[in-house]
Amino acid sequence: PAQSIVLGGTAGLALAVWLWRHYGKPRWIMVFLLLAGILAVDRQIELGREYALEGKNIRDLQVTLGRWLGESLPQDLTVAVSDIGAMSYFGRQNLIDLEGLLDPAPNAFRRRGEMEGFLRKVKPDLLILFPMSYPELQKFPNEFKIVLQRAISENLTGGANIKAVYQMPWSLYKPETWPPLPKTIIPEAVPLR
Repeated sequence: PAQSIVLGGTAGLALAVWLWRHYGKPRWIMVFLLLAGILAVDRQIELGREYALEGKNIRDLQVTLGRWLGESLPQDLTVAVSDIGAMSYFGRQNLIDLEGLLDPAPNAFRRRGEMEGFLRKVKPDLLILFPMSYPELQKFPNEFKIVLQRAISENLTGGANIKAVYQMPWSLYKPETWPPLPKTIIPEAVPLR
């Protein structure tokens, strides 16, 4: 990250100043500083490219699905999600955080690889997550059916390349056709609460 470069640059500069004072201003210190500077600039350029791709990943997956929740689905649904940020920001539904950041209830189930037990207990209408993050759900294809998915070619932010929406068998919300996912663009406006 960028802060490592700043910290490393500061430490390298402090070391160079110390060497300069204690070894009578040798020229090799200047070569050391020049090489360190070139490496730092090169790493900053690489981090800039990664940061842009990470932002695009979040927009293409989480923001798109969050907007879809907020714009296309009823507010009275309960939705279990593995990434609560954009879903809660753009969506208007009652959300269940499967990662246990807001509520520790799913943590014991997740540690045992039994997330299906937690989902049967809380009975959400929909489930939105990276399928590969919860492979135990694939053992129950009749219960956990993917109705929509969004895929990207490369995901640097974590999770996986496919984020899926599952319809739960106990849900009363069973549309004949699912609303399409919005385009992956930066929203012009954000919701006000």
